[in-house]
Amino acid sequence: EEGGGGRSDAPPEPRLAALREAMERERLDCVLVPSDDPHLSEYVPTAYMRRGYLTDFHGSAGTALVTLGGAYLWTDSRYFNEAGLCLNADHWQLMRQGVGKVPTINKFLTDLAEEKRKCGLSKPLRVGIDPYVHPASFVKDLTEAFDAANFSCGIALSHA
Repeated sequence: EEGGGGRSDAPPEPRLAALREAMERERLDCVLVPSDDPHLSEYVPTAYMRRGYLTDFHGSAGTALVTLGGAYLWTDSRYFNEAGLCLNADHWQLMRQGVGKVPTINKFLTDLAEEKRKCGLSKPLRVGIDPYVHPASFVKDLTEAFDAANFSCGIALSHA
């Protein structure tokens, strides 16, 4: 249930492993999993609770980012305590939105692209999103952030 907050009985490892296998198959560097459904409903139907399923955090605000080597959850101050209790700290890092030096998601992705470039990898950072739940403005803002940093960006659109 949305607004719940209890941990799932299933451990996070298989869920993250399955997502990372799909990422490798699709040649993605990372995948964004928001709280939203296509209608931007305040209370998301169960079928769209992908972020909650993946993280065990069921607050109404938050975005998960999974890379091949890490997993991060951004949420605002209303949910810092709940997220801290729900996330498995062995697998997830809580990104406390608006606190200190915590980067925005776009800044974090730009930094990932920079790390990739420093490693001598010429291919752009490939970011997987669901175009049905991410607004076009997100893609525009991310592309502009990458352009400003002189990176190319691969936004992979897929409805999973």
